[in-house]
Amino acid sequence: MIELKHVDKVYSNGFKALSDVNLKIEDGEFVSIIGLSGAGKSTLVRCINRLNDVQAGEIIIDGVDIATLKGKALRVQRRNIGMIFQSFNLVKRSNVITNVLAGRVGYHSTFETIFGIYSKEEKLLALQSLDKFGILDKAYVRANHLSGGQQQRVALARALTQEPHLILADEPVASLDPATTIAVMNDFTRINRMGITIIANMHHVDLAKKYSSRIIGIKAGQIVFDGRPDEVTDEVTMKIYGRALNKNETLGNIDDIEPVTEDAHE
Repeated sequence: MIELKHVDKVYSNGFKALSDVNLKIEDGEFVSIIGLSGAGKSTLVRCINRLNDVQAGEIIIDGVDIATLKGKALRVQRRNIGMIFQSFNLVKRSNVITNVLAGRVGYHSTFETIFGIYSKEEKLLALQSLDKFGILDKAYVRANHLSGGQQQRVALARALTQEPHLILADEPVASLDPATTIAVMNDFTRINRMGITIIANMHHVDLAKKYSSRIIGIKAGQIVFDGRPDEVTDEVTMKIYGRALNKNETLGNIDDIEPVTEDAHE
């Protein structure tokens, strides 16, 4: 489904964030990317949907090199790629259903988007997405009245309403407490079981090991590990991080953490 060939990314200040990255990801995988801050994790994810342009290489999705696409062709390709951010990226003063319907923007003209013109089928799809994450009752609540966990679930519902083949997530649980983190990661697992490929930057190695089918370690813009979660040993983490992990990179024994209900944050 996705293949990166000899991808380089250099920022305007001359910093080389990615160097000769080669990677192939199959349909339905749940891939976590781990590494130090500044190693290139976010850059890699953002290059896959062209939020960042690349200076060299190919990014092939479903046989199309999106690194060469522009304008309408790029917008059409992005319909198949959902994006989840650490900061949720919601319009806080708008209600939940409006935020979720934003997942359909790629299917509409600018005029329709500005005036919020969506079909009955799209509105039903948005409500069904909210229901899948247990927050249907929040559909007409303003986004800034929700807890962090609820806001991230709204972002997940928005991505699902987009009907993507792939969801990219940039440290999606980094701002959540441990119990809510587990609940949201369980939601990602449910999405993955729908046949949607997940690629997520993960700050916590233990989360990556628990939820992923595959882990990619990146250091200084280069892939230094690509394997199964059970292959991530202390030696591997030393190779990726260059040191022992600190408490900010682990949640401890996450099997002992019980997911909370959303009502616990109200």
